[in-house]
Amino acid sequence: MAEEIGNTLIKDLELGDEMITIQKSKPISEGLELLQSKNIRTLGVTDDHGDCLVGLITAFDIMTYICFGAYQITDINSDIDIKSAMKSLDVPIGNVTGLFHKETNRIWHFNESDPISNTYEAMCLGVHQAAIACEGDKLKLLSQHDLVKFLMKHGDVFNTNKTLEEAELAKPSTVTTIEDEKLALLAFRRMETSGNPALPVVDSSNQVVATISASDVRKISTDNIACVLKPIPDFLVCAHGSLPKAMTCTASSTVADVMKQLTDNYHRHAWVVDGDGKLVTSLSLSDLLDYCLQPRA
Repeated sequence: MAEEIGNTLIKDLELGDEMITIQKSKPISEGLELLQSKNIRTLGVTDDHGDCLVGLITAFDIMTYICFGAYQITDINSDIDIKSAMKSLDVPIGNVTGLFHKETNRIWHFNESDPISNTYEAMCLGVHQAAIACEGDKLKLLSQHDLVKFLMKHGDVFNTNKTLEEAELAKPSTVTTIEDEKLALLAFRRMETSGNPALPVVDSSNQVVATISASDVRKISTDNIACVLKPIPDFLVCAHGSLPKAMTCTASSTVADVMKQLTDNYHRHAWVVDGDGKLVTSLSLSDLLDYCLQPRA
């Protein structure tokens, strides 16, 4: 049955509208505006004629650029120069496309007539989106969220009714965290240096109080870039209007529950906590896809 489901064609998934693109000579600030207004995490970057895709750029890529600005990538202790940071948003977006992260160093590309199983390996390994060539020379994006939503319709096949404990997804592990009194800038820098596009924000007792992620940079503009110098809770309030609730679950939550929680809220990470709200481990869409798609006896 799982093999039959894997033969479903990509075009039979609900992929949404055509990929949103930006010309490579446009400023990073314009890219941020597009990410925010369209509520997306990824843009296609085209040549200056707008008819040839040259790469993808994500909120994580832009976050990295903003965090380190004119500083060397290894220099995480420098004080930020607000004027330099503001000026950095005027840089052409093509200058930072494919520069920082393995995922966007190449374009993961599939055809809409390919079976979805062709995407499994990349998506399980942490590729968050792939370009899909569609009829009429259109390009769309297939995301991990799209694939998870599809697999949720076949939960009985992929054992999503199991609890996280039964699925062995709630084992304690070391998770990169950030303390709630730290500046948002330091949180973003820790994401880059640790390779994690989202971090649980914890208080002095290791309780998860919030999440800060690369996608939060979509709220940054030349007018408010100084907000990254605020403590994380204050930055999140500045970005969202109020402090967003942390995406948490427990060992007794089912795989299906967590999948629905993440897709409904368009998140990629959930934090597994104990009865006291203290962090146990993390769960990503990649982890859930790997669980669902691993070979079974």
